[in-house]
Amino acid sequence: MAETRPQAPEGAPRQPGALKLLSGDANPELARKIAAALHEPLDEMRITRFADGEYDVKIAQSVRGADVFLIQPTCQPVSENYMQLFIILDALRRASAGRITAVIPYYGYARKEKKTQARDPISAKLMADIITLAGANRVIALDLHADAIQGFFDIPVDHLTAEKLLVEYIKKLHLPNAVIVSPDVGGAKRVDKLTTLFNGVAQREASARNFVWVDIGPASRSGIGSEGWIASDQLHPGDVQYSVWADTIWAAVREGWVRP
Repeated sequence: MAETRPQAPEGAPRQPGALKLLSGDANPELARKIAAALHEPLDEMRITRFADGEYDVKIAQSVRGADVFLIQPTCQPVSENYMQLFIILDALRRASAGRITAVIPYYGYARKEKKTQARDPISAKLMADIITLAGANRVIALDLHADAIQGFFDIPVDHLTAEKLLVEYIKKLHLPNAVIVSPDVGGAKRVDKLTTLFNGVAQREASARNFVWVDIGPASRSGIGSEGWIASDQLHPGDVQYSVWADTIWAAVREGWVRP
């Protein structure tokens, strides 16, 4: 008697097929390194522009039923990389991919995750809505500006962090007296997590061989002669925040509180 294959319950999600990796133009080197680490090839995709600057996407191989991971951070130029992401997601959805995971190590417009005054947009939520509408079934993000951004999506989000990698790197430097610096409350929480990874307890005061945080403005003199490390998830030349960081750190260096 022929064996009957069990049927999936009605409405159950379809199991994706073969793994396929695709990359936009945002960071092809990162995509190549991810592919090499997975021992998987990057599928060919051609991204071109029309005469007026609009993007066009051609996916070379069939992705029907495949488990597709699209690697496309939305770093500078943020808006152009987002537009590429949306168009590629739409192309994959229309090509009947089994599951589409958007790998977004840098999530643009994350600063606008809440209204700070009347008539402000919440751009981080808008990006989440368009990513979902364009065709993503899942998102992999790295060190989001605010944990609340995960809740903006109606699809699963894997929120990864590089904190342990940063801690391991700093430990390998064997610094005798290092200080992790934060300028604001949000950053101080991030530094607390780092100090926990270093010592098991978040240290608020510096001692001979401890990694500590200094809430600057004014900076703590307990870090005199220390190695200064800045903890920030978004720091870009030209930003107001960048200027504040630079001015504060330079003041601390002039006073001899930390070493650059």
